[in-house]
Amino acid sequence: MDNKDIIETEIIEAEVLDENGRPVNSKKTANTQTAKGVETILKAIVVLAAGFLMSVLIAVVFIILFIPVLILKALGLIKSDFQIRRFK
Repeated sequence: MDNKDIIETEIIEAEVLDENGRPVNSKKTANTQTAKGVETILKAIVVLAAGFLMSVLIAVVFIILFIPVLILKALGLIKSDFQIRRFK
């Protein structure tokens, strides 16, 4: 047999696809699942921090604006001109 008669072939491994047509690889899947889990935790922390900051902002506005107005009204230093008038 000459070298010309020998045909070289390669073994192509079958690629397993999931229901969305993406290749399934156990090593890659494990790594992406860990990354997605960490990413989800970080997103949750950011959302909770934003909610906390909004709560603090609302509390500060309430303390700075509304409480002094209520105290001044209670002491009679601010008069409210809102009156209901009835026309006959």
